[in-house]
Amino acid sequence: MDPGVCPMCFQNYSQERKPMIVCQEGHSICEFCSKTVDHLQPKPFALGGFSQIYKAKWNTKDVVIKRINLFLDEKSHQQFENELKLSMKLEHPSIIQMYGKTEMDKVIGIIMDFANEGDLTQKIPSLTFEEQIDYSLQIIDGIRVLHSNSIIHRDLKPENILVCDNKPKISDFGISKVRENTLKVTSVTISYRYSAPELFQKGGVYDTSCDIFSLSMILYSIFSKKEPFQNQNDIFIPAKIIMGKDQNFQVTSHKDYQKLLRKDGVQIQKNDAH
Repeated sequence: MDPGVCPMCFQNYSQERKPMIVCQEGHSICEFCSKTVDHLQPKPFALGGFSQIYKAKWNTKDVVIKRINLFLDEKSHQQFENELKLSMKLEHPSIIQMYGKTEMDKVIGIIMDFANEGDLTQKIPSLTFEEQIDYSLQIIDGIRVLHSNSIIHRDLKPENILVCDNKPKISDFGISKVRENTLKVTSVTISYRYSAPELFQKGGVYDTSCDIFSLSMILYSIFSKKEPFQNQNDIFIPAKIIMGKDQNFQVTSHKDYQKLLRKDGVQIQKNDAH
């Protein structure tokens, strides 16, 4: 990190943004940031496989601080900051807003919007058909924006789509690559049911098409209100995905949507070509 840059908001120190010492070890942030984050709850209200999530305030706005339990070497730390800087520039209703980072005891925390309705897994069971369509279009638009900014999510799944005021917002896109390069592939870090075949193939290239595969699994979950490969052992799912095995998907949603799924594949390709 450049010593002349605030490590939280990445702005250069200036007369308006003077460096402020914030701990006994001499770490500093700009004067503006030192006044904006407060009322951090002493205990996390949510836990992940590699993170704890705390509720806090940012300019009087409810936010969360997601503390990432990863040891980052210098290269990975710089990569993380580059990803976060790019993520902070994205302002879109279908993408969770990120505001910066904080660091305590060498543990990085990402400051982002607070999703007051949890994640998509909690919302799916109660969605009406109209909401299923609306949510799907918003998620698709959010992924479009990520890809147009050269961001590949790498870990799209319902748990990484947060819901705020009945609006889905894609999250965790700024840390997926760093986590992937830092941790070994385990059941904790990989969502088999939503992962593209390339993830399980040696030398597989992970590009935007992998996100599209994950998107298709998410859309199936939205309209069927079921997980892909439900009631199947995680051990066998990667092989089925690689071989393209029939997943026996059953959609009990609106009859018009069922008709669309049953349309002849050739006809769909013809429509897509026009």
